[in-house]
Amino acid sequence: MRKYIIMGVQGSGKGTQAKLLADVLDLEHISVGDIFRWNVEHHTKLGAQVRRIVAAGELVPDDVVGAVVRRRLDEHDWNYGFIIDGFPRNQPQARFFLESYDIDAVILLDVPDSVVEERILSRRLCSRCGLDYNLISHRPAAPWERTSRASCAFTSLGAEPCGKPTTVPTATGLAASSGTTSGTSAGRQHAEATR
Repeated sequence: MRKYIIMGVQGSGKGTQAKLLADVLDLEHISVGDIFRWNVEHHTKLGAQVRRIVAAGELVPDDVVGAVVRRRLDEHDWNYGFIIDGFPRNQPQARFFLESYDIDAVILLDVPDSVVEERILSRRLCSRCGLDYNLISHRPAAPWERTSRASCAFTSLGAEPCGKPTTVPTATGLAASSGTTSGTSAGRQHAEATR
């Protein structure tokens, strides 16, 4: 049984690499961010708590994150092991985790700042269907290229149903914006390059 943690800054590719490793090594991919997003989308008690915390501009407290991780790992659906991304984010969370679980390895993704900035500035979130994608490597098909009418017609545009650009705040304090400038020279250059 293999147990891994994958770490790196936002935009380093933790989720992408964790999914690839999970497929190759037959591991369960556990994304703490995905767990929180699911709870928010499904209006659970935890989701309401997370929504309030994030709306206040704060981070989810360590005890809440720890409880979510413990509950998820207690499901024991990871017969051959797991890979966790998005946890731990600080020393108290790491201490809690190492006291409770044996880890085989920690994978640190070290990506140049310029690459991370480009990835973050290319991120988009569809306001209609919630698809999280980027303009570099995971651009959804245009509405006229889709084979299913069930796909969201607004996703590939990164626009609100009313046609307004979607702005996604990022950890670097910059905002990615579809088809418009983000307010920074790098964002303006990136927006021009992706048109």
